[in-house]
Amino acid sequence: MSAHGAAPDSDPAARLCSRRLCRGLRLLGRAAACLVLWLALAACQCRPQVGPANRNDLVAAAREWRAEGGIPPARDRLSEALIRRDADGGSLEKRVLRTNADKDLRLPDSISALTRKQKARTGIFLVLGYHTKSGRSEPVIQQVEAFLKAGGWHAVLVPVPMHGTTAENSAAIQAVLARELPGVGRAIVVGFSKGALDWMHWFAGYSDELPASQRKKIRLVVSFAGALRGASVARWMAEGRDPVAAVLRMRLRMQAARALPAVRSAGQDPWGRPGSHLVLAGQVPRLQSVSFVAVPEGADGQTHVDRRFSRLGRLATAQWSWLGPVDGLVESAGQVLPVEAHVPQHIVRVFGSHALLDGRYVNGSAVSQVYQRCDASYWRGGEELLDDLLRAIPRKWVWAGE
Repeated sequence: MSAHGAAPDSDPAARLCSRRLCRGLRLLGRAAACLVLWLALAACQCRPQVGPANRNDLVAAAREWRAEGGIPPARDRLSEALIRRDADGGSLEKRVLRTNADKDLRLPDSISALTRKQKARTGIFLVLGYHTKSGRSEPVIQQVEAFLKAGGWHAVLVPVPMHGTTAENSAAIQAVLARELPGVGRAIVVGFSKGALDWMHWFAGYSDELPASQRKKIRLVVSFAGALRGASVARWMAEGRDPVAAVLRMRLRMQAARALPAVRSAGQDPWGRPGSHLVLAGQVPRLQSVSFVAVPEGADGQTHVDRRFSRLGRLATAQWSWLGPVDGLVESAGQVLPVEAHVPQHIVRVFGSHALLDGRYVNGSAVSQVYQRCDASYWRGGEELLDDLLRAIPRKWVWAGE
């Protein structure tokens, strides 16, 4: 057989090889195109979904400061701006530093000096943060409720559903207030982490359902590392188009069917929605706010005292490079109310993670010595914090003229 005659016999194998090579190249090309598209979408997601920067908006300002000089300078500028935003130039922070340093000090003009009868007529309504079976916050807040009741206060821990969304939790708040407010003369509403955001959604969606005579009893809204403007890291977890956020979403789905919707709802800024006109002063005329703001303590502008929050904060700020300084879950600037709320604000800075109890005040003192001992009594750390605060809050903010 000639060489010329053998050539046609080898053509089928060559053609098969050629087809496989072409198919492989096409698949590779499609994969590369998908990767480019995915990266482009992720890059688009790295831009904040906000309008023009508002110089009075601390969230927008902190993001701009990061863009100008990085996270550490932005954190330092934000810390100074927080006190400038304070209605009394940081007087409450100074009072808390005194009561924190001396556990026997009860400032004579504080609400801790109220009579037993006045305390019984002062409702303190508590909403905890993201509610899970394994979370450490619930026993801490339950102890806070028990401590307040033992002190004579009308304290109520609002029961919220496991993995509850802001809509579900604000409905739970409404049910409790409708039942409890008629029995008190004044009220203080308290939110921890996502619980503060639940209160904002209650103000936006339910407060008008209460009679004005009941709403006006609410004199203080107190937040501890509160996601008052939404939890930006939670939003990244729910919406981020990068592979890290996708993995975190997968883990949330594996934990519980309701987990991801709850996290997604925690990422929404009540003042960031188009047409939002949430003016708290218009609903509760004599309302004031107290905000304990968690500011990252590290030299790199990140928090390191809690490994979980440290990891989340670093991942989120790396993927969404427009975020301002975060405490591991919430942008620090988003832990105070915007000026549009028209509410006098009193701010206490804590340098640490979103857990707050692991942090230190501006003078270096531990927020909670009990919590930071890291022993079996950690759950009493919230009690220590509330006790320091009650011995510092001026009586006139709650019971003016009475």
